[in-house]
Amino acid sequence: IIGGTGMLTARRVIDNDSAVIMNILCRQSASDLENILGQIAQSVDMLAAYAQDRLESPQALQDAAYRKSYTQEMQRIMINAANNTQGAVAFYLRYNPEFTPPTSGLFWSKETVRGDFKAMVPTDLSSCDPGDTEHVGWYYIPVETGKPLWMEPYMNKNIDIYMISYVVPIYKDNTVVGVVGMDINFDVIIR
Repeated sequence: IIGGTGMLTARRVIDNDSAVIMNILCRQSASDLENILGQIAQSVDMLAAYAQDRLESPQALQDAAYRKSYTQEMQRIMINAANNTQGAVAFYLRYNPEFTPPTSGLFWSKETVRGDFKAMVPTDLSSCDPGDTEHVGWYYIPVETGKPLWMEPYMNKNIDIYMISYVVPIYKDNTVVGVVGMDINFDVIIR
């Protein structure tokens, strides 16, 4: 009887200790994940604030020379931010196609997870219906909601990785100017 009681007591203690340890590990993992996502969001939010601050007006983007100069300035800042953001595999700044050409802005991506960022041809926003969330949801969903958001994880077949995107709509003078976004290797989040 004493041996059985001792075993039951020991089992309860072990179960309680295991539960405490699991709760601590879960809290630590949640905190780590929150820190990673917070750093990514902070990086993109900073880019959006900078883009908004540096833009003279939405109408200024209609001038090709101004748009080119502004895009080049943003490109330098965005390359630096992406190189210093854990897991970044692509970044973009896309302008409102209602008053700029539908491929205007910039899109840089890595061709491999460990590769360098390279300029890519931006998606032609006029070639897709705004309701086509698979191809242009990254632009139209944040613009429609009017707030920053995390896109659903998806498989990027170009570089063969799962990724998640954080996108922020940019406004100037109460007008949607475009979006700033960053694609993140999902492995950073599931580690």
